[in-house]
Amino acid sequence: MVPDLGARIRHSVQAVISARREPVQQTSFLERARMALGGKAALSTLKLQGMLPEDFIEKQIPWSNITYSIDDCVDFGFRWDHMVAMAIQPADLRSFQWRHFKQLGIGSAQMMETNMSVHDLVALRLSPPQLRELGWTWQQLQEIGADADNLNMSAQDIRTYFRGRAPSVQPSAPRSAVFEF
Repeated sequence: MVPDLGARIRHSVQAVISARREPVQQTSFLERARMALGGKAALSTLKLQGMLPEDFIEKQIPWSNITYSIDDCVDFGFRWDHMVAMAIQPADLRSFQWRHFKQLGIGSAQMMETNMSVHDLVALRLSPPQLRELGWTWQQLQEIGADADNLNMSAQDIRTYFRGRAPSVQPSAPRSAVFEF
């Protein structure tokens, strides 16, 4: 008895057609890299496999999808220009500590590249001396919407660190105490 090859060919063609009709689950570059390395790969493992921060940029992975600590990212080789290319947002800076700003050379000009508002800056909880060390000037603070009321710092701190004119709240003198000629 001779086997019926026609039925087997039809069956295999049907299997190929069915497989093509099923939607393929799209996985991100980062997920594929993790899966290839056995699940949840550390950045150090990805680095040993030859990945670079430029690979993340090339695959258009936004900074908000990076779930690693800032320390791990710095050790991996991410620089500020990589983070900007990956569309870092002002809210993403909340995970930075003071030493990260110093390690990455982030100053006021770089922070302003993210379209930071005064509320974003206040949320970072940096002290007036730290803001000054990062290069913030009173003019730059005003450009992002800062004034003496919304900065959460005293008028003395504003005068000391930014030489800005902090509006002082002084009660007006009573009319009888005003000297007249």
